[in-house]
Amino acid sequence: MDMDFDYKLVTSYDFGRRLRNGTWTGLVGLLAGGKIDIIVGALTVTSKREEVIDFITPYFLHTGIGIVIRRPSHGKSLFKFMTVFRGEVWLSILSAITATTLMIWLLDKYSPYSSRNITNKYHKRCRKFSLKESFWFAVTSFTPQGGGELPNCLSARILVGAYWIFVVLVLATFTANLAAFLTVEQIESPVKSLEQLSKQSRIKYTVVKNSIAHTYIKNMKIAEEMLYKMWEKIAINYSCHGLEVWDYPVKEQFGGMLAAIEKTKFVPSFKEGIQKVLMNEDAGFSLIHDAVEIKYHIQKYCKLTTIGEPFAKRPYAIAVQQGSRWTQELARRLLELQKIRFFESLHLKYWNITKSKCNSLQENEGISLQSLGGVFIATLSGLLLSVISLCVEVIFKKRNKINMKTFKPPFKQNVYPDLITDKEFGLGFIKKTVLEEFIFQ
Repeated sequence: MDMDFDYKLVTSYDFGRRLRNGTWTGLVGLLAGGKIDIIVGALTVTSKREEVIDFITPYFLHTGIGIVIRRPSHGKSLFKFMTVFRGEVWLSILSAITATTLMIWLLDKYSPYSSRNITNKYHKRCRKFSLKESFWFAVTSFTPQGGGELPNCLSARILVGAYWIFVVLVLATFTANLAAFLTVEQIESPVKSLEQLSKQSRIKYTVVKNSIAHTYIKNMKIAEEMLYKMWEKIAINYSCHGLEVWDYPVKEQFGGMLAAIEKTKFVPSFKEGIQKVLMNEDAGFSLIHDAVEIKYHIQKYCKLTTIGEPFAKRPYAIAVQQGSRWTQELARRLLELQKIRFFESLHLKYWNITKSKCNSLQENEGISLQSLGGVFIATLSGLLLSVISLCVEVIFKKRNKINMKTFKPPFKQNVYPDLITDKEFGLGFIKKTVLEEFIFQ
């Protein structure tokens, strides 16, 4: 503002507080004592301050008291998808697969209507549920392509139907919980308001001693006590109408909050309070303070966030001495600036300059490789295991051929023919040796 006057700037972050004798400390005390002429800063308008100083037309209305807390930090794990179920659930699923494998094998083996027991009804190529086939059926039932050919006997099919219901429920539960687990890092805090914060006990909270937030909570506690005394008198006078003292309709909130704050202990400054919030990685500590200062530090530290909306809103205003000759001139200039929306443009310009990369990081935040890396590791492990199995199969086959060349049958006839022809299908099939049949069955 261009008002053609000389000034001497005195800087201080202590606006002051009222002592028991009625005097003030800090900048408010200096202004009330006539040692300074004007206070320009983040000074909120309060009734106690107006008793000793005067305020000009407010220039900033977007303020109040807010709550700052650290975003919950969730540990990164390559096998995070495995944490969807607890260990006992995974063991139960493995037990169900094992039990189903054994039951399918037993039912197919002993049922008189299975494909292995009615050879004249079913074709030779019909699937026989050995232990190996039963196991692969139970495992592949969890995949989209399904387990393949079903058992032929009714008893085994009833078991498979019940097993499929179990598979559907397990997959649905796993899918739903996996989506929640992978997006849980984007959830800020389960507490959404001051009322919810006051009702819980997990998240500790405090204020800067003798700050606006501290004064507000103390005043609200006094108001609650006064309201309760008034209710007590009303209940006693109208007890004949059914009113009782314990039917007090107002919830006592701030008295419990002040007791919790005193138990947690105050912080001497806002800077120390922010550092204490940042140190609690489990989001178990919050600070109640001026909403504008909180907003600035949230944009400065991406790990911070707010709980709910600002409350106890009070505007910022320029303060002068009572009866100051600057009152009317400053008020007139402020109104002129408000007409041209100077403060709105200044507000947007300031917050755009101080805005950090936090917003862009949150918008672009997705599922990271650290959360799903275990899926790729499991796939690569399967590929590696398949290559190793191929090597074992090749080595075993070569050794088996060498053993067959050195083996001399006791009879002239060929007991182990290398090739037979299936006349019905017209296809050639390699018949395995007795040892191969035992191993690969």
